[in-house]
Amino acid sequence: PGLILAAEECPPDQFGKIHSFSSHDEVIIRKLSAHGPVLVRGGRGSGKSALLIEAARRMKLSTGAFPVYVSLRYLPLLQSDGNEYIGHFCVLLSQAIQAELRERDLSCDFPVAVDQVSLQFALTALAQTLGKRVVLLFDDAAHIGREKPLEVFFDLFRTLSSNLTSCKASIYPGVTKFGVRFDVFNDSTVIDITRSDISAAPDFFPEVIKARYPRLAERSMFSDRLSPALFANLLGRAVVGNLRGFILACNRFDSKDRIGIPEVSQCMLDMASDYFWPLM
Repeated sequence: PGLILAAEECPPDQFGKIHSFSSHDEVIIRKLSAHGPVLVRGGRGSGKSALLIEAARRMKLSTGAFPVYVSLRYLPLLQSDGNEYIGHFCVLLSQAIQAELRERDLSCDFPVAVDQVSLQFALTALAQTLGKRVVLLFDDAAHIGREKPLEVFFDLFRTLSSNLTSCKASIYPGVTKFGVRFDVFNDSTVIDITRSDISAAPDFFPEVIKARYPRLAERSMFSDRLSPALFANLLGRAVVGNLRGFILACNRFDSKDRIGIPEVSQCMLDMASDYFWPLM
């Protein structure tokens, strides 16, 4: 099988089999499943999409919520602004809700909304008909290819949030522009998912190694100067917590019989000149 670098590209029937979540991730997933607007903030490849998708998967198994995961990596949204953006957004979200209703075999009609007001009315009617809270999980709102500012999205995010509709979205640290009408800390709960071996989850990278690369968690694989935990945290810090970069780095060691400082040094040099390093 090929290497899947993005959670949103993973086949839905395979997602649960190849994704594993740490105890720290579990806290974030619970917050995404709870009521209220939430923004998940992290760099590219840090795992935002995986957390949103997993939260949606788990909510589907519950009785109190109707989750809809929507990737906003959609060319017309990347190139538009103002009313044009709102029109594209409303149609895209309406179609995603219709698809989710069909997939779950729920006999509810949802119109293709073309403006914000009709979308709000339709969401309220849907929540009342289902007797469930509607949870909208927006991924890639601030996609790197977006050519326009994001104020219009956060206006929609704020106004669609209600006692019947919960909005969640992934954002980038430092570069996402919210606009003057959206107060990021009052209009939402912000969760940072930056990974670090000196953070609140110091065992995160060793846990990933154990789950994904069991051989690399064995002490016998390493020289006297390198332990499995030190190796995992060293790689984690080298890729500044980027999970995608971490997996790519680990792949370089998966076939080795012995790992020491020279092998780690060579990996650093290779990654520095590799296409995937600047991708982060």
